[in-house]
Amino acid sequence: MDKWLSNVNIVRVIALLLGILLWAVVHMDISKSNQPVPAPVISSADTLNVNVEKVGLDETRYHVLSIAPSSVTVKMRGKASALKRVSPANLRVYADLSGIVEGAQIVPLKVEKLRNFPDGVIDVQVEPDSITVKAEKIQKKEMPVTIALEGAPAEGLLAGTPIIAPNRVHVTLPESRMNELQSVSGTVNLQDAREQVRTQVKLSAFDAEGRELKGAIISPAVVDVEIPITSPFKTMPLQIRLVGELPEGYAISQFSQSDGQVTVYGPQSALDKMDFYSGLEIDVSGLTEEKTFHLDIPLKDQISNVVPSKVTATVTVVPSVIKQFDDIAITFSGQNNLYETKVTKPADGHLSVNLEGAPEILNKLNSSDIQAFVDVSNRPTGIYELPLIFNLPQFVRLAPNQNLTVGVEIKEKPAEAADSKTDNQTKPE
Repeated sequence: MDKWLSNVNIVRVIALLLGILLWAVVHMDISKSNQPVPAPVISSADTLNVNVEKVGLDETRYHVLSIAPSSVTVKMRGKASALKRVSPANLRVYADLSGIVEGAQIVPLKVEKLRNFPDGVIDVQVEPDSITVKAEKIQKKEMPVTIALEGAPAEGLLAGTPIIAPNRVHVTLPESRMNELQSVSGTVNLQDAREQVRTQVKLSAFDAEGRELKGAIISPAVVDVEIPITSPFKTMPLQIRLVGELPEGYAISQFSQSDGQVTVYGPQSALDKMDFYSGLEIDVSGLTEEKTFHLDIPLKDQISNVVPSKVTATVTVVPSVIKQFDDIAITFSGQNNLYETKVTKPADGHLSVNLEGAPEILNKLNSSDIQAFVDVSNRPTGIYELPLIFNLPQFVRLAPNQNLTVGVEIKEKPAEAADSKTDNQTKPE
């Protein structure tokens, strides 16, 4: 190799070849640079049915009744290869409704290229470039909340009244639909529940036919609900009996108890037989003054609970007085309508009686407050000396040492009077 390079003729040949090669390369680049660059091919395409979005709407003030049209045509120009890659998902056509008012109005449309929009699209136009929007005002109304119960608790148990928090909510609806609103409610399933149910309930608004009002905005939309699960219960009077005898010369002037009614829990069959709750007694023997008693209310057979479980009672005892009451009418019990029954002694059928009791009670009584009657049940005709039976006000008794009998005569009625009486009894009203 060194021998070749030391040869002048060989070196000259190599230099000539390199010069020719360099000239050829330079000449080719100059030729290419002088040629005109071809213009890109511009195409057009239509993307149809792009839905119009609503933005900026103050939904607390206005409701859109309609927009027309709801979809538009998007016209584009650009490279054919780019246009082929465009889809409605690459575009967003929207109307800014932040400035709308009640009624119909024209709102311009705007178009936005979304992410992954192909390069090479040089023009995008929307046809039409505006829409007609009809809007109305929104109204708000406060409504009570009701809870519907589904299913039944476990056997022998009852569901109490739901406790709802909050128990009133606000419902927002378009003005034209507010008159449809009738109720706001939710549903709780109690199937086989054995204890208190605590849950959160989603609310819905309904019309008069029970159809849900779509689009109603409820605030708050969810409420807290508690539903007691208890045994069957019944509220009834609480009876406290006073037993025993007060010392001679004393009477009860007043009796009071802290609770006159109790709520009794137990099987429904047992509750159905009870009109009042009894079993409490106070022995007043030996009392000469006021005394307060604290009593536990006993549980009867099958009764699981009584609320309240305790009661306080106060008995006030004062020295008694005796007072005479006149012109008391005597009536009959068990009278046979086929017989004529009358009082022969006293002759006027009225009597006087002495009653004993507390002064403040006797001073308020009239003769009409005292009932006196004679039992003539199953007695044939004849003349009798029969005891009087009295129906007296509470804490009032008959004074001692009185002859409380009357003469009574029972005889057959005349035939015409008896027949007339019988006819009157059998004649339909």
